Amino acid sequence: MFGLRGRRRMTPIVDIDDGATQPALGPVVVWLSLAAMAIIVAGIVGHVLKVREATYGGALEQARVSTDLLSENAGRLLDTADFLVDSARARVAGRTWDAIAADRSLWQGLKADADRFEHVDAVWLNDLAGNLRLVTHAFPAPVSNVLDRDFYRHFADGRDGPYISQPLVGRVTEEATFLLTRRLNGPDGKLRGIASVTLDPDFFADFLETFELPYGADMTLVREQGDVLVSDPPGGGAGAAAVAAAQARDVIGHGVLSGPISDERVIGWVKRLDEWPLFAVVRFDRAVIDDAWVDAVTPYAVIGSLALLSLLGLAGFAHAGERARRRG
Repeated sequence: MFGLRGRRRMTPIVDIDDGATQPALGPVVVWLSLAAMAIIVAGIVGHVLKVREATYGGALEQARVSTDLLSENAGRLLDTADFLVDSARARVAGRTWDAIAADRSLWQGLKADADRFEHVDAVWLNDLAGNLRLVTHAFPAPVSNVLDRDFYRHFADGRDGPYISQPLVGRVTEEATFLLTRRLNGPDGKLRGIASVTLDPDFFADFLETFELPYGADMTLVREQGDVLVSDPPGGGAGAAAVAAAQARDVIGHGVLSGPISDERVIGWVKRLDEWPLFAVVRFDRAVIDDAWVDAVTPYAVIGSLALLSLLGLAGFAHAGERARRRG
């Protein structure tokens, strides 16, 4: 007991090794950097795919809307031309061909009607033998015959209703044109001739140009039989127009009145005019669409690449620091 009250109990001192307890941050930084890089890559890829899909989807929708507008407006132009044909039929009903050919007042009235519409070139009346009896280009009518033309054969075979001819070069005008035609019937209902109007392809081509569509667009009006009536761009686009016509025929062959078209070079839409045996075709160049979406995603790809490089540098720095720590 002697001296025990004054003694203190001694706590053993433990030497703590700071190096053994400090967590190794290098691997953590490396793995976090790699995870962040993976997230950025996934984000860039997802954004690129989304923009690409949206661009193509928007282009296809624009093609569909454009074919709606093209078919509607082209239909109105044909409606006015058909009005002239019906007017001519009504004016000559019950009259002999000799009386029609000699009637200057009839010619003047039809010419005045035709001159009201820019897209109409002339009104034509042909008898059962195909001979031209009256045309608003000149009075009296010059000698001409349409016996071998497709529209004459159409009505000679007993068909009815309006008919839009193949593209042709007129024998009187020597200019490219196409015709909207209807049959003239006698009192017995039999064919006695043909009434028609020639339409100006240049007017229709200028009309197509007013759409000013993007993506290297080409636009085409195609007969139900597959012939190209007018296209934009003209000339150099003739091959494209032929392909567009073939694609339209493929859609027609499946009994579809409106639907998308696509190949390795273009996407687009085709639609049948509501009241006329024509198809409107609008197509966009895939290469131009690709340029558009690539331009849209490039800034994001650049920023993402810079972020990836920064994270890669951080991961490399952390890895080097960890190696140095282990060596020490």
